[in-house]
Amino acid sequence: MKRRGFIVFGICLVAAWLLQRHGAEAVWGGLATAAALFGFAVLVFIHELGHFLGGLLTGMAMPSFQVGFGKPLLSKLVGETEWKLCPIPLGGAVQFVGEDAGAAGNVLELAKTPGREALADERRWFHNASVGAQLLTLFMGPLFSILTAIPLFALCFAVWGAQDPDAPPIVASVLADLPAERAGILADDRIVRLDEKPVASTRELVDALQTAGPGHVHLVLERNGEPLALDLETVEHEGRVVAGLSFAMGIKRVSAVEALSLAGRTTMDMVVVQGKGLLQLVSGKVSTEGLSGPVGILKLSGESVRQGPEAFLVIMAVISIAVGVFNLLPIPILDGGRMVLTVLRAIVGKRAAKFYETPALLAGLAVILVILVLATLNDLRSL
Repeated sequence: MKRRGFIVFGICLVAAWLLQRHGAEAVWGGLATAAALFGFAVLVFIHELGHFLGGLLTGMAMPSFQVGFGKPLLSKLVGETEWKLCPIPLGGAVQFVGEDAGAAGNVLELAKTPGREALADERRWFHNASVGAQLLTLFMGPLFSILTAIPLFALCFAVWGAQDPDAPPIVASVLADLPAERAGILADDRIVRLDEKPVASTRELVDALQTAGPGHVHLVLERNGEPLALDLETVEHEGRVVAGLSFAMGIKRVSAVEALSLAGRTTMDMVVVQGKGLLQLVSGKVSTEGLSGPVGILKLSGESVRQGPEAFLVIMAVISIAVGVFNLLPIPILDGGRMVLTVLRAIVGKRAAKFYETPALLAGLAVILVILVLATLNDLRSL
């Protein structure tokens, strides 16, 4: 209780100092950042909770469940697992006995604690579990991160409504240096035909563009009540046809069931888009210039807090999907890479796997560090 009191007292002191030194805007900025950090901590908790529940389902020994990095602010022993809350909410971990070489070194000492004796049962150690149990436990973290986006999106749609894809295809804005601008399309233009086929809604237009694929299309517009014919050369970006248009879609009220269904479709669409984008990034097909790291994501999240709860929930949903998809990449040290190593270990045997697992994990760590450094440099340049 004393530690909690010091934490609350410290937060109050910082808020008072900011208010006196820089005014209410600085306090609001600090609160927005704190809310973003809290959101990160919740997303980390949910991701690790997926791994933890996977371990529970398969009966694995788990000495600790940690959210954040650094010296624990709070800790509590529940059953055989010690739950820890640490001050830096940029990651977390569920410790599985036997997951890493040498990680079981102090398990016998931990097992002497009343209520934790079962930790010493080697049948419950990660590397002694079946391949299916290991894969399930590794997969549950990314799965929970992705599924978390569904209730967040559903809440937004149910409370604030959803964009109406059946609204008329009226151009809201034209993005610079993209095909639509080069073709001469302007804001408030209404697109009525694409390649001689009538389009009555934004949904029909988007579907028609994706079906046509990148390349030449013929458009008929209405501008100030007069028809206008234009040729448009669309391009492909991250697996989708891009014209450089945004549309003035209205907002419609939806039921709870409709909100949940729309949230599921939105989540799956984002999984596909983010998955393609990450694979192209790792393979070098796209530039790293648009990559954001912790600093940029924290800044974006803080700005979303200022915009209101809907924007904040949407950003948290997008980040949660990104965490899930990123962790499924087949890079050793990530969940996806560990799943690949688990399958290889089952094929070649544990003895042979010892020769390549450590170098593979080190290589994976190097890749992640390079991505993190590039992303952080991008963040600093944009400040």
